[in-house]
Amino acid sequence: KMNKYKNSDNNINFLNYNQFTLNDIFCLIKRNKKVFFITAGSIFILSIIYSILKKPIYQGSFQIVISEQKSNDTLIDRLQRDNPLLSSFNLKGSSNNSISTEIKILESPSVLKPVFEYVKKQKVENFNQKKASKMKFNSWKKSNFIIERARGTSVLNIYYQDNIKEIILPVTKRISEEYQIYSNKREQTSISKGISYLNQQIIDYESKLIVAQEKAELFSVINEISLVPTDENIKILITDVELLNSKASNNIKDLSLKLKLLKETEDSNFNSENILFIAKELPFFDSAVEQLKNVNVNLKNLRLNFLENDPEIIKLKSKKKYLLNELKNQLETFIFAQIEKNKLILSSTEKKGGTIVKYKTLLRDVQRYELILNQLSAKLQQLGLKEAKESEPWELISNPTLLEDPIAPNRSLIILMGFLGSLFFGYTLSLIKEKRSGLIFSLEEFKSKIKHPFIKKLVLSRKNECKEFLNIYKKSLKDIEIDSIGLINLGYPDAKKITEFSEIFKEIFKNNKIIIFNNLSKNVECNTLFLVMAEGETTFEELYSLTENLKFQDSTILGWFYLKD
Repeated sequence: KMNKYKNSDNNINFLNYNQFTLNDIFCLIKRNKKVFFITAGSIFILSIIYSILKKPIYQGSFQIVISEQKSNDTLIDRLQRDNPLLSSFNLKGSSNNSISTEIKILESPSVLKPVFEYVKKQKVENFNQKKASKMKFNSWKKSNFIIERARGTSVLNIYYQDNIKEIILPVTKRISEEYQIYSNKREQTSISKGISYLNQQIIDYESKLIVAQEKAELFSVINEISLVPTDENIKILITDVELLNSKASNNIKDLSLKLKLLKETEDSNFNSENILFIAKELPFFDSAVEQLKNVNVNLKNLRLNFLENDPEIIKLKSKKKYLLNELKNQLETFIFAQIEKNKLILSSTEKKGGTIVKYKTLLRDVQRYELILNQLSAKLQQLGLKEAKESEPWELISNPTLLEDPIAPNRSLIILMGFLGSLFFGYTLSLIKEKRSGLIFSLEEFKSKIKHPFIKKLVLSRKNECKEFLNIYKKSLKDIEIDSIGLINLGYPDAKKITEFSEIFKEIFKNNKIIIFNNLSKNVECNTLFLVMAEGETTFEELYSLTENLKFQDSTILGWFYLKD
């Protein structure tokens, strides 16, 4: 036998709403077709009327190319790039505006407010639009004025839109003129500030240069140090002390090599050529060198007529050896003395290392101030030329033009959006109406909320199929002892579907006592119960009330039927 369904099985979750399928949407519209079509039709007709009545919008435009950045690079940025010492100065004032800044300027009240006042006046006086006098600047700018930057360029596209075609071109021309006036004024102000700033900087650095030159000259006199003149292309500072130190160091190296060469010459094998070469490079030895040359000439002449053992030749050779030995000794003495002298010079100059560093620091200050002054003067000349030239920060590359055809409204788009909106609002109102009614139209919602066995969905318009199924179902209950049957109606007492179903049910179960209950007060008279749900005739409240009342019934609930037309 079948088990009875007690209270613990009657837990219903009334908060779970299944999502609508496409078929559910069509069914919902069908059930509420009057609400849907009245709402959708009204909105669709209103959209058509709106598209017809809406005034056409015309558009004018022109293009400008911003050359401010390029101009600044030529006159200012390049100078600062080539002269790093000026990079720390704000020489450009407020003239270095980016494209974004120029767009903001074009949108500013300083440029557009005069144009706005002109538009108001024209609309009120010449086009009889009294409401135009109440226009607000920000709303007008937002709805009528558009600026777009061409991607990857410094070209700006300026658009003006209005519902009065005749006013478009005059307004676009005025926008161009107002921007030109404002830009020139801003440019001249910026240049004037730059010139004033540079003049003040030049005065300041001239004073600094004078002070630096006085310090360097005073230091030079006190410490007996001066700068050695060099080629203009050579930027290295060289003092007389450093030059003297370098010369003494080189002299010591050269004299030491000569002294080493002399010491390595043996008395028994004089190398007259080496001695004569060293003597020629040093001062005070010209006479000794000349004597040796004469001896060599005489020896050469005698050897033409006499042998080596001739007394005259032997005498001259002895004289030559004597002269060479004397010259060698004199050279060694002189070279040694010169080395010592240069060592003293080297030692004295090395003691002035700190003095040289400080002196060079003072000289570099002088050079730096001179360089800055030259650069400031060059920049001042550049700004003066720019002021005289009166260059514009922008260039008009297309004259204001007017599109002959209106750009709005797009009537096809308005009608399409109206059609889609009508469907949406028609469906939404239908859904709201159905939800507010509290009626259940979905079999799936019944299944999710009723824990008792679902028997069958019966289409009442197909009576033969209903009778056939109930006969088969009756046979499946042969093992169950059924005395009386109660049909619990979860709809309205005189609901059409419940009435039709009860007649068919009584015809099949004619041997049983059939009682239809609209409430559970009489359920004690039946030992078997069936729940009957009808599409659109049962509310959530009724379903909840039923589940609460079933908690107090001991009768067997075999399942439930779902009725549909």
